Amino acid sequence: MEDPQFLSSLGVTVLGASIAAALNALLGTPAAYALARRMVRWHGALYDLLLSPVSIPHTVVGIMLLLVFSPASPLHAALGALNPLDTLWGMSLAMFYVSAPIYVMAMREHFERSDPELEHIMGSLGLAPSAVFCSILVRGSIGSMARISLLSMGRAISEFGSLVILAYSVSLAPLFYYVKPATVLIWYKYDVYGLSSAVGYASALLLVTLALSMLAYLASGDRGEGEGALARGIQRAPRELRGGPPGPRGGPRGEGAAVRPQRFWQDDAHAGRDRRDRIEGRRRGDGEGRVGAPDA
Repeated sequence: MEDPQFLSSLGVTVLGASIAAALNALLGTPAAYALARRMVRWHGALYDLLLSPVSIPHTVVGIMLLLVFSPASPLHAALGALNPLDTLWGMSLAMFYVSAPIYVMAMREHFERSDPELEHIMGSLGLAPSAVFCSILVRGSIGSMARISLLSMGRAISEFGSLVILAYSVSLAPLFYYVKPATVLIWYKYDVYGLSSAVGYASALLLVTLALSMLAYLASGDRGEGEGALARGIQRAPRELRGGPPGPRGGPRGEGAAVRPQRFWQDDAHAGRDRRDRIEGRRRGDGEGRVGAPDA
């Protein structure tokens, strides 16, 4: 479709959804990891709170966000100077609010499939927990993060209820003025000109969201399996984090220096899985995990 009005609307919508997806990756990834590893108190209640936007009507979400920044809000003294109404950042805020539950829920499941015992092994080798998470675990989860970010971006693009309240017509001087988000524009065309006028816009937006779904599939190199995230992160980590013995005669590390600790870690990882399997077997009472049973 070559309608300039729709192209401007689609561009603004994709820009706002991209900002929301970036916020999801930046804030949602550590939140999902903390919930998966139960690092916070009342993690169950906190998780339910993070999922609450799924059950709240989205027109109510738009009104709630307006009230937060209104003079009646207790936060008005700190947030009064920020005006989210009909602004790009207000639109991105609404998109982030409704798409964050999808990202956090999916990333939490991803981290839960990753064996925490392997992270303890890396910590025993001298890596701080923040280094294990930022430099290794996140590096190994790039595929899943990209896939889930694209899915949350698609959810942000499809948002309507909160946008019609908070960002009906968006302006960002001097780049653009009074541009409706794509879903609001489709509703406007339907309400004013009828179904025949809205069908073309709706079809074009449907193609965009389907393209995002296809990109989400192609972006996931690990197809969402979290168990190998730590192993992939070690392969992608800088040599300084992987460690390794010094080279010959105390010189710099050779090419094989970064491989040996990785093999050592892999051996320990397999041993950890075997130990866990024996413990689970003992709990089931099948005799495979008897105390003192010789290793295969």
